[in-house]
Amino acid sequence: MGCDIHMHVEYKDDRRTGGVWANGNFYSKDEDGYHLVEFHSNRNYELFAILADVRNYDYVKCIAYPKGFPVDATEDVAFDYIRWGIDAHSASYFTLKELIDFYEENKYEELRKLIVDLKQRADDLNVIWDFQWKPDGSGIGYEKSDNIRIVFWFDN
Repeated sequence: MGCDIHMHVEYKDDRRTGGVWANGNFYSKDEDGYHLVEFHSNRNYELFAILADVRNYDYVKCIAYPKGFPVDATEDVAFDYIRWGIDAHSASYFTLKELIDFYEENKYEELRKLIVDLKQRADDLNVIWDFQWKPDGSGIGYEKSDNIRIVFWFDN
């Protein structure tokens, strides 16, 4: 029996969300209604190990052991989590900043792919990046943001 990940994207923006987390998921529509477009849902045990020490057969370093489901999650994400009932396990969440900080120290390719996808989603949602200046005075958009995060859990 395989293990699957269920990953959602949430973001916050003081201008649009009042500083609380908002649903950053995308949905498709067909004759049956709207359906969640899965975000980074491929079965990848190396990534599972990096994110939450799940199926860590190669003993890779994980970012952190599961923190549990976030108490400030959006209603839609909470509904999906509750829907999985006892089959959901190892729930956790990370901001883009946390993912990048860990990647800069460990350079796992599977994590880099997730970061690229999350940055693209942030761009699609028009999430405002933190802005910092280079030492030479030129500005850069610094993409280590606490304004976008993944919320995830696994099922077996």
